[in-house]
Amino acid sequence: GMPVFTYEDHYIGLLYAYHTPPEERQISFFGKLDVQLADSRDGIHWNRTAGRATFMPNGPPNSIDAGEIYMANTPLIVDDELWFYYSPSAAEHGRTGRSGPICLAKLRLDGFVSVEAGADGGSLVTVPFECAGGDLEINASARGGQVSVAVLDEEGYEQSGFARVYSALFDGDSVRQKMTWKDAIFDSLKGQRIRLKFYLQNASLYAFRQTG
Repeated sequence: GMPVFTYEDHYIGLLYAYHTPPEERQISFFGKLDVQLADSRDGIHWNRTAGRATFMPNGPPNSIDAGEIYMANTPLIVDDELWFYYSPSAAEHGRTGRSGPICLAKLRLDGFVSVEAGADGGSLVTVPFECAGGDLEINASARGGQVSVAVLDEEGYEQSGFARVYSALFDGDSVRQKMTWKDAIFDSLKGQRIRLKFYLQNASLYAFRQTG
């Protein structure tokens, strides 16, 4: 099963992953159940997100959600968090004694996946897109590190005034941090095809958005 909900311009799927003991050769009955992510732009073609990494893990042994996790269809947006309600079981699939309470897990806004860099740093270049103008905001965690951004044209050349050296350095933790440059204004690029090049060091980048 996979509860599905819309988020921005994506469909997000909360895919149940059933971990069956290898000794069960025929009909699988026992085992743990946790949650992975899937994503789609059209609701038809789906990708397994983040290399099938676990999104909602089981709790430690004897905890309320050690055996199974069943998600509600859609998270709630509460301030700057996503609230996921779920029903857990301390017992594995196929066993008796399921408690069936309602529990709550919280995630930062846009916090499904992130691009991360350590002390050696790294960079990310986006695909080309049309600049909508307004401000450029990022959702990032960079305490003890930094994030900066350059604006490129469609072919990958730096836009005048938007080079990395002119970018303000962000070293905090925010879901909507406005990025600025020394003398250039992001809104001046409205209607142009651009790319963004993010430079990260000891930082996680979750999302970016245009306010125009």
